Amino acid sequence: MEIASMIGGFTLNAIKVILVFGFLIFIHELGHFLVAKKVGIKVHEFALGFGNKLWSITKGETTYSIRLLPIGGFVRMEGEEQHSDDERSFNKKTIGERMAVVFAGPLMNIFLAVLIFFGLNMFAMGYYSNYINTVEEKSQAYIAGVRPGDKIIKLNDRTIRIWEEVKWIMRSNYNKQVKLTVLRNGEPKDFYVDPYMKLNFQMSQPNIVTSIEEGTGLDRLGLKVGDKIKSINGITINSSEQVEKVIRESDSNRLKFVIERNSKINEKEFDAPFVRQYLIGFTSTIIKGDLKGLFYNSFWKNIFIVKIMLSETYRLLTGKVGMEQLMGPVGIATEISNTQKFLDLFQLGAYISLSLGIANLIPFPPLDGGKILTLSIEAIRRKPLKPENEAMISMVGFSLLILLLIVVSYNDFLRQVFNR
Repeated sequence: MEIASMIGGFTLNAIKVILVFGFLIFIHELGHFLVAKKVGIKVHEFALGFGNKLWSITKGETTYSIRLLPIGGFVRMEGEEQHSDDERSFNKKTIGERMAVVFAGPLMNIFLAVLIFFGLNMFAMGYYSNYINTVEEKSQAYIAGVRPGDKIIKLNDRTIRIWEEVKWIMRSNYNKQVKLTVLRNGEPKDFYVDPYMKLNFQMSQPNIVTSIEEGTGLDRLGLKVGDKIKSINGITINSSEQVEKVIRESDSNRLKFVIERNSKINEKEFDAPFVRQYLIGFTSTIIKGDLKGLFYNSFWKNIFIVKIMLSETYRLLTGKVGMEQLMGPVGIATEISNTQKFLDLFQLGAYISLSLGIANLIPFPPLDGGKILTLSIEAIRRKPLKPENEAMISMVGFSLLILLLIVVSYNDFLRQVFNR
């Protein structure tokens, strides 16, 4: 019975992963396909997956197929990979038309993310706004003068459009004074507050984890209820109060925990923002909003996510976070499998779709951004690159992409093996 249950659970998770990945890839390739047809390019095949064909049907000049390996897909166009004299080939079209075809895939993923967030806002009949609902008495915000009904318009002179930006800036400016600008009775007012620390887990004596805050991801990264914290960053822990003190005073963005679990010693490393959060003592008002407001919120939520992606990429390139923080296909599939609620799965799909769209615009072959870069060079030179040079660039880019895939898949493997 237990084996049957395990098989059933695995099958359900596999179906979820295939459906999410398959749908996002379908939307991406659909963008390429629709614009290619629009500008008159001959499309030989529209395929979901790679490998041998499981099913196919031909309508007109195009074959629509589903292939064995469900991750991936492609639109095979005349003259895309090699020169063709067919007037309807990819290489015979103008640079603008070819760019439109290439750009359409990532754009469809980005648009899908906006649409999903809009749909989730519609379903929830509202969203967290910039209006303050409650202010904790005796908090620094209350003492400074912040009151319910105030509308947050700026933090540290940065314009605030959605509530998620408030939480992000709080997290990014821990241990620093934050300038809060609100609108009250139509007039802007400035207040200065210091975010205070809150651990994303609760403890009991002697320093045993009793609960982990939902939604922080800390449990998935390796901390479990019942773990006894022995040391943090080499400092021996003797009490729950010491845990909070060490985490508060640490300047490191990485915290190395030595924990005791089931009489065994384990080492876990976490980015500090997963372990702690910094608050300023107020909550948001939920607004039901009209269609315009719901779309505005979903649009700026996507802009905000892109900013976070760029910020994290910068931290990666400057060495502030390590390569081990990257998540590959296995890690993403695991996140999908672990997502049980239907609406949460939609939200995760939106994040993945947006990430897929933005990542594909990176000017790196063989991504769509690499093709856009090649076409841009062609536009500047007013002649295409030599086929052998373009092939060499694609081969080097593909090799580096495979190397990155191996690295992130290795990271995924380590998470699965050691963070359970």
